[in-house]
Amino acid sequence: MKYTCLLYAGDGFDEEVLKNVKYMYEELEYLVAYGDVITRTNLLVLLRFSNLDLNQLKNADIDEVHIFDYVCDSTKITEIVKARPDVRIRIYVSSQLRKDELEALQKKKMLDLNAEIVKAFYPVVTKFWKGEIRHPTKFRFIHIGNYKSTYEDDLVSQEFLKLIYKLNCKVYGAGWDTNHKHLFAKKVRLNETVKMYAGSQYALGQMYPYQRGKTVSGRFWLAPLNGCVLISEGLISDFDFPGVIAYRDFRFKERTLAERKALASSAKRFWDYQYLLTRALSKTNHKHRKYSKNFFILLIKGFILQFTLIHLLVQLKARLRVFVK
Repeated sequence: MKYTCLLYAGDGFDEEVLKNVKYMYEELEYLVAYGDVITRTNLLVLLRFSNLDLNQLKNADIDEVHIFDYVCDSTKITEIVKARPDVRIRIYVSSQLRKDELEALQKKKMLDLNAEIVKAFYPVVTKFWKGEIRHPTKFRFIHIGNYKSTYEDDLVSQEFLKLIYKLNCKVYGAGWDTNHKHLFAKKVRLNETVKMYAGSQYALGQMYPYQRGKTVSGRFWLAPLNGCVLISEGLISDFDFPGVIAYRDFRFKERTLAERKALASSAKRFWDYQYLLTRALSKTNHKHRKYSKNFFILLIKGFILQFTLIHLLVQLKARLRVFVK
C-alpha cells in the first residue's frame, strides 16, 4: 500500500522547488499530488503557505506535516503549528540563524513545542538541472530575477543595483521593463535558465532583506551546477557553498572551461549530499498508525469469530442431547 503525500502552495508553486520535492517524495514511495487546497492525506508538505486557510488545515485528516521554510514566514508557521497540535510537524530550515529564530519562539511559547525544527535544505535533484557548459561564454554577467521593490528603499538592494549597472549585467525577469528599461532583456522560462547559466561566467542573485543569511534561492544551485559563479548578498555562514561569493568580495577573473567544469562537479557533489540528508530526514513511519488500527480490527474480528464458534458449539451440543434422547 502506498501512502499519500500532498504538496501545497497557496500562491503558486516555484517550478524548480516543486519538481525537486515531488521527485524526492515519490522516491520515498509516496503517491504524490499537489495543489492549493488541503485534502485528506497521510503527509502534508507545505512549500508556500502565507495565505493558507487555517480552517482547511484544522479540518483535514492528516498524519504528519512537513514545512519547507525557504520563504521564511515566521508568523504563518506559528499559526500552522498552533492549528494542529495533534499531528507531528517537522520544519526544515536552511541555516542555524533561522533555526535559532524559531527555537527562540518556542522558548517564548509563541511556537508550540510539538514542532521539530531541523537544519536541511529543500531537496535538489541535480540531474534535472545540469546543462552543457558552453565556452567561450555568451555572457560575462547575467541576472535572472524579477524586479524587487526593495531596490527603492533598502541600502543593500541599492548597492546590488549599482553593481548591476557597473558590470553592464544583462537582466532577465518581470518588472524591469517598467523600472530600468535599458537593462531589461526579456522574461525567461525555467528550462531556459539552465542554458543561460551554462553560457555565462557570473550570475547575480538578490534576495529580500528578511531572507538574507537565513535561506537559499534556486540560484545558489542552478548557477554553480552549470559552471557559473553566483554573486550574492545573502550568504549563509553555516556552509561553504561551491561557486557562491559575497558581492562585496567580488573580483573579476576570466574563468576557463576547465575551471567551470570543476565548479559544476563540486556543486553536484555538495547538493547530492544535501539531498541525501534531506531525504533521510523525510522518511516517515505511517505504518504504526495503520497497523495499530488493523490490529484492533483483527482483535475485534477475533472476538466475534470466537463468540460465534462458542455459540455454534452450544447449539450443536443441545441438538445432540435432543438426538440422544
